[in-house]
Amino acid sequence: MSDIETVKIDLGERAYSVLVGHGAVGSVGDLPKGVHRIAIVTQESVPQQFRPSIPGVQTSVHLIGEGESFKTLGTIERLC
Repeated sequence: MSDIETVKIDLGERAYSVLVGHGAVGSVGDLPKGVHRIAIVTQESVPQQFRPSIPGVQTSVHLIGEGESFKTLGTIERLC
């Protein structure tokens, strides 16, 4: 069983998918064609080497607080 869940955000022509879960960053290399930007939500304690850089894809990194209590939808809402 995978720890990664794909959540589809249906915005018509602007629709996109969000990968959520432990190890999701490992799936970044499997992005569909046409993806031109990604956002990574992570914690300061996660080493820089685990924040991917993909040629031709704009990547923004958003840091959240340390610990499980920050891994909530409320935290993500504050980033938006």
